[in-house]
Amino acid sequence: MRPRGLRVAGVVLALVVATGACDSFVPEWVETLDVQPDSVHISAGETAVFTAVPLSERGVELLDRAERVEWTLSAPGSVATLDADAGEGRVTANGLGDAVLVARLGRGVEQAPVFVQPPGLAQIRIVPDRIEIGVRERPRVTALLLDAQGNEMSPEGFRISWKFVDESIGFVGNPFGPVADLLGRRTGTTQIRLIVGGMSTSAPFIVR
Repeated sequence: MRPRGLRVAGVVLALVVATGACDSFVPEWVETLDVQPDSVHISAGETAVFTAVPLSERGVELLDRAERVEWTLSAPGSVATLDADAGEGRVTANGLGDAVLVARLGRGVEQAPVFVQPPGLAQIRIVPDRIEIGVRERPRVTALLLDAQGNEMSPEGFRISWKFVDESIGFVGNPFGPVADLLGRRTGTTQIRLIVGGMSTSAPFIVR
């Protein structure tokens, strides 16, 4: 027969081990969501597939909870529709316009803009393709949109913006739209960048 004192010591040791195991368990709460892609530009009839990875406060990926993410879409059905299943949010474009996809789980809430643009855009150019001016001069540039056959497309329905790589050299007076008025701030060389949907191109901007 095992001595009574030994049995008591064994019980105490088991309780200590069990208590220590309980104390070391800390539940991981979903603090944020990593939604990919973070934005898309698509055309009517196309579908974009989004995924969301739940992250804890420490940045640990909680992949086993991805299928519990709730998806919603703020857009009329004429612009886009949502099909959410198995941890994915699938957005299908129906017509021109903007929408916002929202993913939620726990404390995490993330948004991803969806821009529905006309189909067929294959190339963009800046006209003129090189700007050389003096300080305080104000040239104008235009966005040229082309389809796969090289035909010019209307800019209507596209999100168009302009930005300088070095804004200390140049300034954009009206950064949104197919035409931009620029200003040479100081001597130097930089690039003026044109962004149309998910495409971008640049042209040299030289201030003498």
